[in-house]
Formats: sequence, C-alpha cells, structure tokens
Amino acid sequence: MYNPAVVARSMLTIDFLSGGRAIMGVGVGGQYPNEWEAAQQNIHNRGKRADEALAIIRQMWTENEINHHGRFYDLSDISMEPKSQAPDGIPIWVGGSSDAALRRAAQFGDGWTSTQMSSAQWQQNMEKVHEFAGEMGRDMSSFQGIHSLSICIDKDREKAQSRARAIVGDGGRVPFDELIDDYVCVGDADDCARVIRKFTNAGASWFMLSPMGKLEDLMPQLELIAQDLIPKFR
Repeated sequence: MYNPAVVARSMLTIDFLSGGRAIMGVGVGGQYPNEWEAAQQNIHNRGKRADEALAIIRQMWTENEINHHGRFYDLSDISMEPKSQAPDGIPIWVGGSSDAALRRAAQFGDGWTSTQMSSAQWQQNMEKVHEFAGEMGRDMSSFQGIHSLSICIDKDREKAQSRARAIVGDGGRVPFDELIDDYVCVGDADDCARVIRKFTNAGASWFMLSPMGKLEDLMPQLELIAQDLIPKFR
C-alpha cells in the first residue's frame, strides 16, 4: 500500500535509531479489500507491485543514485542518506505461503516467515523457497527461517489447555489435540518447548510468540516465556 521511497526512508530511520537492529517484515496481505479501497490501491496487482517495490527499496538502502523505470514506479536520480548500517541493506523477512510468496522470499528476502501451519508444512514450504532460490542462482547460506506461533503457557498444563480451548474451540480446520501438538504452543514450558523444537528440527531459527487470552493474561505469560521457556533454548 506504501510508496517504496516512503518505506525505504522510514526503515532507514528505524535502522539508524536502533543501531542497525532493524528487520523489515513484508507481506502483500489482501484479506481486507476495504483497506485497499481506502488507500486507493489496486488489490489485484499487489504482488507484482510488491516485487518491484522491494527491488527499489534495496537499491535505496545501498546505492548512491537510483534510476528505475518500471511498470509501477518511475524514479530518476534518487539518493538517500544515511545508508543502512549493513552493507547489503536492512534484512527483509518475506511472509506468505503461496508459491508467489515463497518465490518472493527466495528472490528478495533474507528470511521467510510464516504462521498457522504444521512443522511438516513449514519444512515443505522452506524446501520450495530453496528450490526457487536455486533456480535464481542465489546463495542461501545465511537465509533465515522464521515462524510465528500463538502461545498459551501456564505452569498448570490443564489450565493452559482449558484457556486455549475456550479461545480456539474444537470445531476448527484442525482438531484441538492436533492443533496444540504442532500448530500452537499450549501447556507448560516443556509442552511449548516440544512444539518449538519440531520447527527448529524443520529448520526454523527465529520465532515470534503471540500470547493468547485476555489482556490480563499477557504479562504472566510473558514472564513465563522469559523465565521458563527461553532458557531451554540457550
């Protein structure tokens, strides 16, 4: 939805303020068409527009002068300062599970990020990313695998399962018992670590954990994640 020059400048500011710790997450969205109408953007060409924008953004982060004349964007003699802290630009994590998204990650990303899938599905999709990258001749030795997991953690396993069941229910696409075994982290720290290890065994190295429940449940879960779960992976 954004002009690539605006995105590039915004991310350079965050990169500068954070001392080079910025990471840009990218997804083309499309779930809410009214948002695209409000932004006066065409939802139907969002993928192709994103691909062109990503190429421009990377140039703006690393090159002294940009001249780009493409299908969606036309830029002449553009320069941005300061450049990104890293010589190759700010890391880009590309999300999505369609073949187009996986190809986008292979072409433009420093990592691929996902959500709402099993560890087996995650591994299959990551293999596709590497296949696409191989076709492009890209070196993937530093490429990162990232997964976003909903988590409902409690020292009392049954209490965590009861809370999660009230939130996600039993009648979804995946049965509850299978869901808490491979799709989301539910239970005590050992239960949650077991699910995360399924994804590390599949190749994931970064995780975004989103606590489930009411607002008052958030801080106790964050404390358990910090005190009981993260140490298991140090």
